[in-house]
Amino acid sequence: MTRSWLSVAAVAALVLAAAPAAQGAFPGRNGFIAYVSTSSSSEGEDGEGPSTSVRSLRVGRMFGRERFTLRSCTRVDQVPQDSECATSYDSPAYSPIGDFLLVDAGDRLAIMNSDGSDFRLLPQQTTDDGAPAWAPDGRRFVFTGVAEGATEPDLYVYNLGRDSSRRLTTAGGVAAAWSSRNRIVYVAGYTSVIGRRPTGRLALINPDGSGRRALTRKNGLAPNWSPHGSKIAFIRKGKIYVIGADGKGLRRVGGRRFSFEAEDVTWSPDGRFLAYHDFESGIMIVDAQGRRDYEFALGQYSPGASFDSFAPDWQPLPRARRR
Repeated sequence: MTRSWLSVAAVAALVLAAAPAAQGAFPGRNGFIAYVSTSSSSEGEDGEGPSTSVRSLRVGRMFGRERFTLRSCTRVDQVPQDSECATSYDSPAYSPIGDFLLVDAGDRLAIMNSDGSDFRLLPQQTTDDGAPAWAPDGRRFVFTGVAEGATEPDLYVYNLGRDSSRRLTTAGGVAAAWSSRNRIVYVAGYTSVIGRRPTGRLALINPDGSGRRALTRKNGLAPNWSPHGSKIAFIRKGKIYVIGADGKGLRRVGGRRFSFEAEDVTWSPDGRFLAYHDFESGIMIVDAQGRRDYEFALGQYSPGASFDSFAPDWQPLPRARRR
């Protein structure tokens, strides 16, 4: 099937309308990959029966077949069947040592242990808090928020110890990622129109709001830092690119070897792999040099039954100590 940006299924169009989240990868051993899984189906040959949809927050390992569900919501004809349907769970983001997960829980953000326990909603900071990404100190994170009366999102920094936030940008910003070297990359000038590719440009800023500068002049979306903060992977016209933190060394991952339509990308903690969401395939993994790819969690859209997996983030585990 060839993807057409003018005839995408409605369910997919809703996903594309939102700005892809981004998280900074932190160095360590490769742990679980957290991601969002969705499925929908209708009973009967012509779909005349009840319609069931499931949205889950799941985790799995790169080369393992086992998948674990941390949270899940089932709806039958749009009627919630689980208590967990009271909140959403998008844009999972692992903490720097992999012990906590932040998620976009709707208008608010939430935090939980990496095994899904102790789920806690955080105090709402703006009219729509979303897309969190941890700071390397594990005590703060950057997120997107829409101020009262505003129409476009800006970036905010949240302090977990104080349960409070401060505004980082005033001219717009989405999809922020915080590097292990304490630098923030984000998408400036983001626009999204159904039926067209989203657009935006990459920019850098310090956590105190100083040092803002453009990183790319052309389109760039969903940036994600390499574990040691020296490179940034991002999406341009559906392809994965890597650029140095100094704006040099731009290259397309895999060249023309792979034909995909990526919408987000995340580094593995060891820096060897990139996980990304492809509209037609679900979550795929490619080695950082673009020589080989692997299937992780498949996706498929069809009239009778559809399923997808997206928004991957890779858990960093502390490196084993040498004896």
